[in-house]
Amino acid sequence: MAREIQGKKYQSLKKADNFYRAELRLSSSDIGYQLKLRELNKNEACFFTKQDAMIFKKLEIGKKLEMKYWTGGKTKAVNCLKAKVKNITKRNQEPLNGHYRVYLSLQGEKKWPLTEKQF
Repeated sequence: MAREIQGKKYQSLKKADNFYRAELRLSSSDIGYQLKLRELNKNEACFFTKQDAMIFKKLEIGKKLEMKYWTGGKTKAVNCLKAKVKNITKRNQEPLNGHYRVYLSLQGEKKWPLTEKQF
């Protein structure tokens, strides 16, 4: 069971390098985009991407997507859920200068992969 530490982060999901492994799909027919989540709680998540990344070109505020992420610990459980792009902001400070921070609103667990009707 996840225990809350340091505000929004959960200890059982935290990896040794302070990231969470995740895969996003923008539709049921789209390819999966693997990335590292920077923050994750029961309502929100965020990740960073460059402007020239394929996923960035397809993102827009309000876009619905499916996400699965891997929890830490011995079981390495996979959680699947529906999410929506909440906000996209450009970073102008190091170490991620020039990257975009994408905020996601998490909307409950789902079975993977989602069908078009669930989007």
